[in-house]
Amino acid sequence: MSFNIKISLKALCICLLTMIMLVGCSGKKNGGLVQFDTDAEYSTVKMNITGYGSISFRIYTETEPDVGSKFLELCESGFYNGKPFFYIVDDYLLMAGLKNEETVEGEEKKKESVAAKRYKAEAVLSPEMHPYRGALCTSVNDENVSDLSSFYIIGMTARKLADIEELIESKDRTLHDYIKFGYKTEMSYDMLETYREYGGAPWLDGHIAVFGQAYEGLEVLDDIMEAHINDPELEILIKNIETD
Repeated sequence: MSFNIKISLKALCICLLTMIMLVGCSGKKNGGLVQFDTDAEYSTVKMNITGYGSISFRIYTETEPDVGSKFLELCESGFYNGKPFFYIVDDYLLMAGLKNEETVEGEEKKKESVAAKRYKAEAVLSPEMHPYRGALCTSVNDENVSDLSSFYIIGMTARKLADIEELIESKDRTLHDYIKFGYKTEMSYDMLETYREYGGAPWLDGHIAVFGQAYEGLEVLDDIMEAHINDPELEILIKNIETD
């Protein structure tokens, strides 16, 4: 091997090593997860819930531009003020806003009226966003269109997910196969480990639009779900949602 080739190989190795070190130093915290990156700047909202306190969320308009922007627009307009958490599944999720059968400005929400279209947004279903505990989400139709007249928050803890996984394994199945065959979702084992760490609903991954993540006030979610267990008829209202 010539001297020049030796020098080139040595230079290449140094270059690669430098790149690896730079990537390692510049990567996001928490394993590169967008939703738990505390360094980046995002729009934020503070959801004040009557009698329970507040939950603060980062809103990801870069990964879900239309959905995130529409949500912020509705928050600023006061649309969610006074709206109830009308659907709560204990230890799983909370849904707030308008019910399907409720009216939007005097017209049925379920119809493709001008009023109903005001709340529509095109979803990206970004592979960077996942329904971890505290995720702010919205459902999508077959055309990847979301309806922001309602939204939901994932409340499932890592402990509850572990209980579900134990139940699935008692039926001689794995959580991975349950998600793959039951929800037609391919998920890596590394991703499942992330869910086991943070909590969440892995079977919803790729089926809903995740556009926000709670970073303060997760205990409020638990308080609301506990209150619902004690009194399923209790009305829990959003006082308002403050934007930054």
